Amino acid sequence: MSELDKLVTQIEERSKKLVERKRLLAEENSQLKARIAELQAEVEKQKQTINELKEKHQVLKIAKTIESEENNKEAIRQLDIYIKEIDRCIALLNS
Repeated sequence: MSELDKLVTQIEERSKKLVERKRLLAEENSQLKARIAELQAEVEKQKQTINELKEKHQVLKIAKTIESEENNKEAIRQLDIYIKEIDRCIALLNS
């Protein structure tokens, strides 16, 4: 074989290797793009979940505030009853 034939053979082998490497890299790139899309979808889903949980937390805070206000109203009502009872007892003691 002449020197030129050897060079042509080497170039062909290198070309085949490069073509195969390009194919493998393209396949890997495609897989990575698919994985990125999956992760982006998961991130969006988690963002949505976070927003829903924030809304629920806000609703719970409001409900707790309302409950606290109702408890305060009930406590004031009970105190009024006790004060009236005490006033009645004092009136009985004074008479």
